[in-house]
Amino acid sequence: MQVAEVLSDLSTLYLADPKAAAALIRYGNTNVSSSQGRDNDPDLKRARDLLELHAEVKVAHQHGNDRELSEARQAVDRIMNELK
Repeated sequence: MQVAEVLSDLSTLYLADPKAAAALIRYGNTNVSSSQGRDNDPDLKRARDLLELHAEVKVAHQHGNDRELSEARQAVDRIMNELK
């Protein structure tokens, strides 16, 4: 059941604006001691890192794939065809 919830959350974050997704992670109790606990929570840190990476990739590929990625894909396709 937890896996389904995580996949659902990831799908939601994928479709959401990066700023809105980051706001979801920051949402919670404003208690100071609780806030300090959230700052040290490794799961929340990983979630923030994932959101940051997603935002960087989304912005980098906003107007299509970059040249290096396209060349790398062509090289892989060429090698795969040679191996057939």
